[in-house]
Amino acid sequence: MNKPQILFVEDDTAVGNLIATTLETQNYQFHRAKTGAGALMDALSYRPDVMLLDLGLPDMDGIEIIKKSAPGAISPSLWSLPGGGRGQGGGPGRGG
Repeated sequence: MNKPQILFVEDDTAVGNLIATTLETQNYQFHRAKTGAGALMDALSYRPDVMLLDLGLPDMDGIEIIKKSAPGAISPSLWSLPGGGRGQGGGPGRGG
């Protein structure tokens, strides 16, 4: 069985490195983007099966990425990552 191809979008270097290391140890094929603009370009060219999406990116939020994508360009399973304390998401100390 083939493993899904993954695009993950995370601007925080430490979190991104942790995700990359985890995916590498499990032998997943993946691409990494650090901005919303990069995520849109990668989603169109790479056509991932799964996208791990940070909702609090510096240039746009994850919801914007979904809205700005061309119809059918982003049709993978979608998992969101917390917004990194930028006032998005709930939970203790997050204002949500």
